[in-house]
Amino acid sequence: MYGSYERFDIGFQAMVNEAQNHMAAQKSEIETLRSQLAEATAIATTATANAQSNLQTILVEERVKAAADRQSLISQITTLINNTGDAQDKRLTQRVETVKADISATQTRLEAASKTHERIIESWSAREELFYTRLCDAKETVRSVLDDDWKVGWARGEAKPFAVEANDAQ
Repeated sequence: MYGSYERFDIGFQAMVNEAQNHMAAQKSEIETLRSQLAEATAIATTATANAQSNLQTILVEERVKAAADRQSLISQITTLINNTGDAQDKRLTQRVETVKADISATQTRLEAASKTHERIIESWSAREELFYTRLCDAKETVRSVLDDDWKVGWARGEAKPFAVEANDAQ
């Protein structure tokens, strides 16, 4: 029996040793896996933190760039609007100045024509006044001559023949 216990003890001891070796190997493997998992978790945590930081940096940079782009676009639109307004104002001013110049030239020509017309009317009026005066003087002269001749003819008794001669003369 002692031999049987001894074989049992050796078999049992081998089995316990194998179980201990197996458990030590599993414990070592678990520690290796735990270490690898901790390292992977640390790497993942660091990568996540870096990614979040990068995302925040990208977000800030893109917001700044978008604001700069908007400001640039607003500036370009403002410049375009101002340039268009300036061009329209210049065009309008030129057209108004052209019309003003035409009006001024027309007014100058009208004033010159009015002065010329006034001089011509004054000259014509003066000539007509002189003509009228001479006509009136000639009428009075003719009347006076006729009256004098008539009076002389009556006085001499020649009124009838003188009247016939005066009628023939007219």
